[in-house]
Formats: sequence, C-alpha cells, structure tokens
Amino acid sequence: MVVDLKETVGDIVRRLDKSGVSYAFTGGVTAIHYGEPRTTQDVDVVIQISSREDVENLIQALSDDYELDEDVLRIAARNHDMAQAFHRERFAKIDLHFGELVPGEFQRVRRTELFVGVNAPIFSREDALLSKLLWIQMGSHRSRRDAVAMLRNSAPINHDFVDEMATELDVQEILREVEALARGESTERP
Repeated sequence: MVVDLKETVGDIVRRLDKSGVSYAFTGGVTAIHYGEPRTTQDVDVVIQISSREDVENLIQALSDDYELDEDVLRIAARNHDMAQAFHRERFAKIDLHFGELVPGEFQRVRRTELFVGVNAPIFSREDALLSKLLWIQMGSHRSRRDAVAMLRNSAPINHDFVDEMATELDVQEILREVEALARGESTERP
C-alpha cells in the first residue's frame, strides 16, 4: 500500500496541534520541502517534551488510530530517544524523535504550507541541513543525497550559521564534502 504523505502529515498536524505539545517535521518531509521530490518510508517528527502531561497528551492524541507502545514512548521521551507509531488503516509509520538534534533548532521552527491546505511546523533550512549532516555521520546514505539536493536548491541559506554549527557539531568535513558534491565536484581522494 502506498502512503499518502499529504494525508498522513495533515493527520499528524491536526492531532499534535490539538495535543499542545511542541513538535516539528524533519527527515524526508523537510528533504522534500527544501530539496527535491523523493519517496519516503516514514514521517519523522521531533517532539519537545517539557512535562509528563505532554507525554500523556501525545499518547492520547495518537492512541485511537495509531498502534504504539505507551511504555516505550514514555521511556523514549524520558531518555531523549525515538519511538514509533503506526497508523492502523493507512499503514503509515511515524518516527517520534524526542529532543533536539541541533542545539536551539526549536527556536527556529516555522510553519509553512507543505501541501495545499496543510500548514505544518518544520525546522529551518539550515537546521534541516545540519540534521542531515549528523545523520550522514551516523551512516545514512539517503541523508547525503538529501543534503546535496538541499544545497543545490537556489533558495537562500545562512552559510555562516551552517559553518559555525557544523564546527560545533563536528561535521564540518562532511559539510565540505556535501558542498563539493552540490557543485558537481568529485570528492574522491587520490
């Protein structure tokens, strides 16, 4: 079954807005928005939890139509880890990441129209790129393609901020490699 990304994202937005938890889309959704169209196997959402009540509100918002292990979700929230939820009818997989990957990224979240009629909070272009660099560092080949596509997009990006944060996150070499790929240069070493 093919997952309808617009329908899935719209459903998540409605549920999480109603729950009152702070959240933002990341992963494939931001790669598509800032880079180029591609398929995605899941929807990645970063959740910022500030209380036990937030966790319970999140569980309540998802549990009627999504299969999830409430105890795993509570532990993931407490440990700044990841949990998953699966829509019972659409078979859509949601990866719920708890806590920021890039320091301060929630301060730079903005709402934008990801699909016609679906306004959702997403991380800034710079934070999405930095997140991809961190995922590359963890071994993600898809993130490398996404980062190159984001840099090839003609939309403006704050290169000074990205350089500064890449240094802080120790991914500056990966950034240089991805920038070279985006310019069409070979990154193979002799």
